[in-house]
Amino acid sequence: MHEGYDVTIIPMQLDETTAGQHQDANGVGLLRSFSRGKKIRVGIILILYTVFVMWGFRQIVPRGLPMESFIAYTYAVNVYGPYTSPDSTVVLTARVNDAGALSGSPFYTWVETHSWVTGKRIVSEGWVEDSAIRPRITWLSDHDFDVRYDAAPKPCPMPDN
Repeated sequence: MHEGYDVTIIPMQLDETTAGQHQDANGVGLLRSFSRGKKIRVGIILILYTVFVMWGFRQIVPRGLPMESFIAYTYAVNVYGPYTSPDSTVVLTARVNDAGALSGSPFYTWVETHSWVTGKRIVSEGWVEDSAIRPRITWLSDHDFDVRYDAAPKPCPMPDN
């Protein structure tokens, strides 16, 4: 030891309840400083927040839509509808991406249903020739419908270099 210095070593005791936890200024683990009731309230708040965020996400982004199609789904679309079933229990909306006019190819169309509980859901999708004409949706029964789609897109010609 160096002369003139008094060094006192205080052994720190770790057990399985405090190992790996952050500690506050008094050396008490932060999670241990919360009462059991406070931990339960924080857990419930986190679960409710997660459910609310997922609910809000599904109000905007429908189930069945790949994330790489989200921009095309959101922008440059004509929205047609509502298409209501004969018993008025199912309501459909059609979204036609009119960006196909730039390349002369057909227009991609999504048919969706919406519920305030579960959000939007894609129920049918395909190509149509004209974005200005309402998609042809025919009700077969109260919950079954048919959508007439046109041919698949034509390949875009590549310029000669």
